[in-house]
Amino acid sequence: MSAAATLGETLTGGEAEDVAAQLPDELAWVLEDADHDGAGYDRGAFVDRVGEHLRDIDVEPDDAEQFAEAVTDAVAAALTGGEVRDLMSQLDDDLHPLFEDVTVHPDQL
Repeated sequence: MSAAATLGETLTGGEAEDVAAQLPDELAWVLEDADHDGAGYDRGAFVDRVGEHLRDIDVEPDDAEQFAEAVTDAVAAALTGGEVRDLMSQLDDDLHPLFEDVTVHPDQL
């Protein structure tokens, strides 16, 4: 859930609540519990931060990109199109590709 926590850090509290309201409980609480400081990470910083979160569970930092893509795919699949646009409006443009070409179907959540 490190990518979800990192995503939560990039959002303001109100947007994090809006996103969490559309997510399965397993993802929603992680997003809601993050420090919502609107961190403004670019893609490199976002993936590095995910890697920092993953150190505690003994995952290789090189795998952080895959974790970030998997979680953002799940988030994007769960959200309405309008909410994805709202979420992306708070993110650095470098992060937008993480929410495009989603490979997860909402039924898989």
